[in-house]
Amino acid sequence: ITRTERDKGTLYELSFRGEASHEFRRLVLFRPYGPLMKVKNERMDTSNILINIIVPLSRRADKFKQFMHNFREVCVRQDGRVHLTVVYFGKEQMSEVRRTLENTSR
Repeated sequence: ITRTERDKGTLYELSFRGEASHEFRRLVLFRPYGPLMKVKNERMDTSNILINIIVPLSRRADKFKQFMHNFREVCVRQDGRVHLTVVYFGKEQMSEVRRTLENTSR
């Protein structure tokens, strides 16, 4: 994850899989408009953490259908600790997006 603030610089948050199945290492780096600085290096136990994914969507129902297929295979079937929120902008292809969501939830 990166976040850039015009007056300060860029913050980088990197996550790496750890040794155990639910363990991750999080590394936070800050790059002011100068050399890179390490802010934090920590282990995270994610066994009790729910992962929230928010998908902003406008048209592109065909890409969304492929995303939902991958989401089901990777997130739901392998882990199940994932909550998905879809924010749809517009009215075009809304019925197709609803159908894809209904088919995935079955």
